[in-house]
Amino acid sequence: MFGRRFFIMCLFAAVLVLSGCGTTYITDSTMDAAAEGRNEVKVAVGNTVKAVNTAVESVCEDLNLDQVSRGGDMLIGRYVFRTQQNEHITIFTRATSAISTEVRIQYDDNSDPRHPHDIITGLKEIKTIKIPVSIIGNSPIAVN
Repeated sequence: MFGRRFFIMCLFAAVLVLSGCGTTYITDSTMDAAAEGRNEVKVAVGNTVKAVNTAVESVCEDLNLDQVSRGGDMLIGRYVFRTQQNEHITIFTRATSAISTEVRIQYDDNSDPRHPHDIITGLKEIKTIKIPVSIIGNSPIAVN
């Protein structure tokens, strides 16, 4: 009896410990969804990686973010920016299909969490970039 109870308690503890933080992946079927996790914001964008990379560079330049490094190709992109307060923002772009791109914005623990939202807002203002969801606070709100 004790062994069975002990096994169930260990199984329950393992579920609690191993569940931890999860990552939400954006696919074509969930393109109208956005995810916000701890120090990371993800959003699906309806355009090619090349167009999104160009838009990311333009928006971050407009927001007076200093570009530390960049890299990538036709399928992925990686950009590191620094704010005036020496906070790092890393932006990853990845093609999920021929006409959709996942944009992932990571920021430091001590960074202002409004930076990713400012970047997404800037991307929305570019006419060639289509973002079906706006993130306000922690909840995604659909845009008509």
